[in-house]
Amino acid sequence: MANPILSICIPTKNRSEILEKALENISSDEIFINTDKVEIVISDNCSDDNTQNICLKYKSMFPDKINYVRQEFDIQDKNFIEVLNYSKGKYIKLSNDKITYKPNSIKKLVQFLENQESNIIFFTNKIDENCEFNSKSFKNFNDFIQYVFYKITWIGGLCIKRESFENIKYKDRFSKLNFTQIDIMAQLSKEGVTVVDEEFMDVAEVEKYGGYNPAKVFGENLITVLSILKDEKFLTKKVYNKLIKSILINLINKYYFDYKKKYSFKRTGYFRYTYKYYWSKPYYYLCYTFMSIKYIIKNKGYHV
Repeated sequence: MANPILSICIPTKNRSEILEKALENISSDEIFINTDKVEIVISDNCSDDNTQNICLKYKSMFPDKINYVRQEFDIQDKNFIEVLNYSKGKYIKLSNDKITYKPNSIKKLVQFLENQESNIIFFTNKIDENCEFNSKSFKNFNDFIQYVFYKITWIGGLCIKRESFENIKYKDRFSKLNFTQIDIMAQLSKEGVTVVDEEFMDVAEVEKYGGYNPAKVFGENLITVLSILKDEKFLTKKVYNKLIKSILINLINKYYFDYKKKYSFKRTGYFRYTYKYYWSKPYYYLCYTFMSIKYIIKNKGYHV
């Protein structure tokens, strides 16, 4: 297959049923079937379910358009880097295994990318509900992150020029902190970032989504990454402070308290993981008190 315009890169582990829907969705798209402009790249992080069989089935159907790699052992979030490394497209887009694309969306993506030279494109999948297609340019990471805020954590939004990605010296320095994609965006943002605000994608609901501790992942790992980027002058102190407040409200507390018990997150060590970065913020204590009282009322008891 000649170098495509777009590589849709899917890191996956143990979600074979959802992955199969994603592969069916992409591989049945007209532009994937009838042109060489789109490839699918899958990095299977040593799944022990039916993932391998499903991937091999689709690989046999489209041998020149699907690249499937199975890791020998669990490499955790380094898998995000590996799947990008296997790509050949002019632009490489992370697309987790829960994502399917709306009709004609992949064609729109390709048409947009064919005329782009930006190092980074971030697809917000709709921030402004009143806008059908909105493309904005930002000159640096600080301005860019103010627009997308905590949504920057979504791997499905990341799309970068492969040539620029290959030139990054330390691609996975934050892979053990779960947010290596944010560092990639920061490192490539010196020449500008393009944000596209159109709803290209649907994200499947995963039964009892979770498995990790939101206080640790967002309150310790994510804030550590952002703190380092602040020290490296990618973020101003003012923007950093606004961002960590948004993360507390919209990510940490939302998933940690989980009133409706919709998710399967681990909920221990709230203060142990969050205190380091929030101890001097009055809103931290107010938010925790409010969320705790609300949880007690709704669930008749709470254990931190």
